[in-house]
Amino acid sequence: QEMLNVCTNYGKEYDVMFNPKKTQCMKFSTNSSKDTNIYVKLCDQQLSWVNSFKYLGNWVSNTLSEDIEIDRKLGVFFGNVNNLKTTFRNIGRKNLFILFNSYCCHLYGSQAWRLRDKNISRMYTAWNKAVRHLSDIPYNTHTRFLPYIVDTLNIKEQIYIRSAKMIKSMLVSKNNSVRFLARSNVNNKLTIIGENWDVINCCVELNQSVNSAK
Repeated sequence: QEMLNVCTNYGKEYDVMFNPKKTQCMKFSTNSSKDTNIYVKLCDQQLSWVNSFKYLGNWVSNTLSEDIEIDRKLGVFFGNVNNLKTTFRNIGRKNLFILFNSYCCHLYGSQAWRLRDKNISRMYTAWNKAVRHLSDIPYNTHTRFLPYIVDTLNIKEQIYIRSAKMIKSMLVSKNNSVRFLARSNVNNKLTIIGENWDVINCCVELNQSVNSAK
């Protein structure tokens, strides 16, 4: 409340308008129930508490689960795939998958996903089904062949690379606060940054072991 008072007073002094109706509170916890016993105000108006909210086009949950975000991403993904299949079915497979990679698989915001969240595997499955559907190949075609059909990395590798690039950019950021945040959390597996970095490293080590065995 003291921090919100600073905002209120700053707004009054410098004629800055804050909109309490567009401001919401969320408590991050493994317990998904809302805490309605805490009352905070902005510009003398009480703020509401929510379990999730949309920020910069992506949904954030108070449990840090990716379920809501993946649900919405899947809805858009399947809609785009079906639209692509019906509208551009006669343009040839090569051109079809160029459109698929650019139009259906933008993966906006995936850099911030928790890579160990089980909900993300639903996106992997959806991508595999979409490639088979657009290719008119049997539903049981092994997933190892699908990236060659689409001429790109599979979606799991794409997401891992996006996450790794974001963490790397934070580690070398010119912004001191961002750089400090990244460096202090990258080796802490209790944070999302540290957890994702560990997942990526484990995946790289596993691939190197497999390639060495071959």
